[in-house]
Amino acid sequence: MDLNISISCCPNDNDIVNIFSMIADESESWMVLARTEKTYMQTDGIILEYQEGSLDDHYYCPDSNLSQVKMIQALISYARGDDWWKQTIIWKKGFYS
Repeated sequence: MDLNISISCCPNDNDIVNIFSMIADESESWMVLARTEKTYMQTDGIILEYQEGSLDDHYYCPDSNLSQVKMIQALISYARGDDWWKQTIIWKKGFYS
């Protein structure tokens, strides 16, 4: 079953952990924390990406060893509006391939 969850307002830490757990168990499922239609962070439990306003500003984490705990921490940081996720995670411009 594909499960795609987009959150655009005020998730708390427990919401993020619970939703991440649901999508991580499903193939082809994504969790999206959206600030706007084109500004968001998303994950399928394996790949972590974010975009800031346009496709030209799309980034992904190239670290294939990024743990699910780090992904959850990044999602929580993003939802809180702080920059921990941006400073701690390695990002590469473009799309995961």
